[in-house]
Amino acid sequence: MINYLLWEDDLFEHKTVNSGLKYRIIFRDKSICQLCLKKISLVYHKNGLPYLCYGYGKSPFHIDHIKQKIEGGKNTLNNLRLTCARCNMKRRKIYAKS
Repeated sequence: MINYLLWEDDLFEHKTVNSGLKYRIIFRDKSICQLCLKKISLVYHKNGLPYLCYGYGKSPFHIDHIKQKIEGGKNTLNNLRLTCARCNMKRRKIYAKS
């Protein structure tokens, strides 16, 4: 089990949500959707890392901004969370209506 510690660069703004940042979020959130709290079933490589490229619209997970970029949210670890595709798409529809 990986224990998550607050690292110095958690507040560092990354230009993009790259694969290294995605892996850190997946491990920090223990492959659990942070909205519905269900375990997200991921496909793993032989090296033990989760597979990140599923093809457009086929990924079982999304990396979600807690505070949206349009509202001034940043690409920092403390502003990103793991969500299942269903919850994030539902959240997007609600956000688009408001």
